[in-house]
Amino acid sequence: MASLPPLLPSSKYQNINPYRRNEDLMYCSELVKKFDIFYEENINKCSMKDSNRKDLKSVYPINHDLKNQWRDNMLRMNPGDKNVANFVLTFVKYLEYIPIVTFYHQCSKIGNEICEKIHNFQERYPTGVNSILVISGTIDKSNLWTSLLMYKTFRGKITHITNHIAHAVKLYQNSNKIPTQIFYVDDCSYSGEQLSKSAGNDGIPEEKTLEVYAAVCYVSLTARNIFKTAGIKCFDTSIIFYSMEYHLIKDNLEFTNKWNNMYNPELHMLYFDHKVADGVSVFDKILRTGEYLNWEVDKQSKPVSFIRGCENTTKTCPPSFYQVIHYTYKGRPVIKNNSVIDIDDTSNYGDPSNKPFKGAKFHGGTSVKPIYHLPLYLSDSD
Repeated sequence: MASLPPLLPSSKYQNINPYRRNEDLMYCSELVKKFDIFYEENINKCSMKDSNRKDLKSVYPINHDLKNQWRDNMLRMNPGDKNVANFVLTFVKYLEYIPIVTFYHQCSKIGNEICEKIHNFQERYPTGVNSILVISGTIDKSNLWTSLLMYKTFRGKITHITNHIAHAVKLYQNSNKIPTQIFYVDDCSYSGEQLSKSAGNDGIPEEKTLEVYAAVCYVSLTARNIFKTAGIKCFDTSIIFYSMEYHLIKDNLEFTNKWNNMYNPELHMLYFDHKVADGVSVFDKILRTGEYLNWEVDKQSKPVSFIRGCENTTKTCPPSFYQVIHYTYKGRPVIKNNSVIDIDDTSNYGDPSNKPFKGAKFHGGTSVKPIYHLPLYLSDSD
């Protein structure tokens, strides 16, 4: 049998075998209580407001004038090339931008569906169920931030928290197969590889009393197909998006990638206020810099990003919002490189790398001290 992906090392629980039945179940159950404390302390840092405490509904929208300029210059630089024309026109037609307020609402929908699935599962198995939340990656990744944004909707219903699907499956097996649902949370899945790898080499066992879900806000068609093959169920409320290749085929357009990975038709045309994914997933160089093909033909047409607010910067823009949040546990900075397993570990308090985030360049290029507040529809007044 292939080995399970290990829990990240725990500074306080080094002597606990992460796969011993009683200690492991108890530890992941106790982790829920710690996460409740962490949630209360950090949730108000997790949404965007400007320096005047106004809600930011849209931070980095598309600059349509510069987008159209990029389109026109690309066509002019490559006259008569249908390959380039099909790529450019498809990119412009299907480029999708997700404002932060839209993303918040999508988090709320996913959270509500988690709550509904737990409720229905409890009715099927009234003698007792386990509901395991999987928060993968390190503390500065999108998984934790997204989990915090939707946590209020299902708080009190989660029985265990861990950082791998494979480990959650082991918890199920070690609990004498108590009916169990596993929810892997994230903001977006492009290739589906991160989530499927979390399931480990052995995959998801076929058990009547075990359900594993991708509780992911935005899911590519490619990722959804991988999930199904791996035995991971998708949410009804997840929004499906498509690759360049899908749109080219749907519109009956030919395209042969004669250049490099920047024009790989398997990439996607989707970005968020809170991040632009890397070049493995999206056309990041085109989005971030407005890069041209055959730019050497016309040096007069200087590439410029057509994301509003990113036109005049050489830095990564938009910045990944969740990576600049200053998380704390009981008032002390947590270690960003830890996983959720060590959410309470503040052992390197005072380390310069753990200092609070001081400010960021937001839309309009203004340096502000971010004031993060919970969106109204997720506020305590609900």
